[in-house]
Amino acid sequence: MSYENMDCKKRLVKSRSGLKIVRLDDEPTSPFEIREPFWVPDGESPSCAHCHTKFDFLTRRHHCRRCGNVFCNPCCDNKLPLPRMSFVDPVRVCGDCVEVTKKENDFYEKHLKVLISGANFNLDEDNGSGTLIPLFCCVSKDHQAIMFDGGNMWQHNPVPLVDIVSVRVLGSSSSAGATQIAGAVIRFLDFKKDEKEIRLCLADIPNRKQSASWIHGLQKALKFVDPSAKTP
Repeated sequence: MSYENMDCKKRLVKSRSGLKIVRLDDEPTSPFEIREPFWVPDGESPSCAHCHTKFDFLTRRHHCRRCGNVFCNPCCDNKLPLPRMSFVDPVRVCGDCVEVTKKENDFYEKHLKVLISGANFNLDEDNGSGTLIPLFCCVSKDHQAIMFDGGNMWQHNPVPLVDIVSVRVLGSSSSAGATQIAGAVIRFLDFKKDEKEIRLCLADIPNRKQSASWIHGLQKALKFVDPSAKTP
């Protein structure tokens, strides 16, 4: 399957929370996407969920688009982008959801861009005992899978992010005594649901910083796909 050429036609819809871009088949546009929360009914919320101020004609109810709870305006006056819910414009978020939303946005603005841009590695097929194969890795533009380009020396099908079991960072000590990223072991399930692994090495890589950032971003991505995922 070519993830880069998947026909994912999208449409603009208006939900009760704001304008969104969704797929025509209503499937998630990304493995990082989360559904809109259930809105707590107004009738079940006589007071603000945070400060407990009672609602009346002057104190109006406002729903947080991230958690769905009901708040007064001072407790829910933040407007932030919510790319995980595919909103086009910034939406109202309560104070309790600000920090988690900012962390999610930091992933989209920084780490996801690095993952899509890709990085160079050396493939270690024999666990350090064989020849290293130059390899370029990137996440597909639809965020669905890791793509590999080893030229004529090595080919591999894309690995869906949802099939990744773990990303283990390999470290090495520098002359100053600090531990640096030397590579990573990506464990995943193949089409038979057998566990496989790909070992990436940073040895002799010109831009080690970009490659190390890519591994770090992949660890964060795995947490977004599966919050219980282990990234030792």
